[in-house]
Amino acid sequence: MKKYLIYSLLLLSALAASSCRDEDAIRMPQLQEAVNLRVIVDPEKSFLNFENLGTTSYEFDVYSINRNLQQVEFYATYISLAGDTLEPKVVKSIGQSDFVNGKARVVITPTDVANAFGIPGGVAGLAGGDVLNFEPLTTLTDGRTFSAANAAPSITGGNNASFTAAFTTFIGCPSDLPIVRTYTSRATGTTTDPAVSPATVTDLAKEVKITRTGPVSYTISDISGGLYDTWYGELYNVPANLPANITDICGTVGIPTFDDPFEEPVVSTYSRNEATGVITITWVNFYGDTATVVLTPK
Repeated sequence: MKKYLIYSLLLLSALAASSCRDEDAIRMPQLQEAVNLRVIVDPEKSFLNFENLGTTSYEFDVYSINRNLQQVEFYATYISLAGDTLEPKVVKSIGQSDFVNGKARVVITPTDVANAFGIPGGVAGLAGGDVLNFEPLTTLTDGRTFSAANAAPSITGGNNASFTAAFTTFIGCPSDLPIVRTYTSRATGTTTDPAVSPATVTDLAKEVKITRTGPVSYTISDISGGLYDTWYGELYNVPANLPANITDICGTVGIPTFDDPFEEPVVSTYSRNEATGVITITWVNFYGDTATVVLTPK
């Protein structure tokens, strides 16, 4: 019986000892709050109107759940239509006091842009086709900073991104090209791929559409006129259509260079017969494939 009593006392002592803990020794470190900053551009104020520089503005809303924002500086890189690039400058900045219920409105005018970059002639020195690439730099009250340079893809990418790392606007003119419609395309082209036979396709017919996608942008449903599908659809399982953008920058209409399904650039030219509405597009890709696609309104 004494043995059992001693054993019971030892067991109770062990349990009592194990129940004691040093709170300081196991305290979890306090996690630091990161930045939450999302930019949503107003679709009605998505660019600076070159035809009305006196009153136009570029506007966007900034959303954040943070309560420790020291300041948010909106840096921009200025790229002129001629291709000259000006070093990043702060065009606008806001602080915690600018947020109401987690939202702040930012308005950028042509004067803001001209002053930030020291444009010769001020606002008069701005030109249609100039581009502004923005990157916000956020500083928290504890001194930590967040930008595109140190924000992880996990918080900057996807539909649920919690930090907008970059966004773009431009100086342009509202476009109203009479090209939004359905066309019959006739495509003639030659591929350099030895696995494709015949290499040359002539007068390939297809229906394509041009739709409006923005104030100065349009999309053609298949710039290849069916050639990519004919050459590479079954061979490499590429999509049936090769869409591309058409832009109208204050009367200068063109097709920006874009990547094909092989992630290689395609360079194009664009012309339109104003009398007939017929559009002629030529293009060459990275591999040297060439084509001419003629779009006739239906």
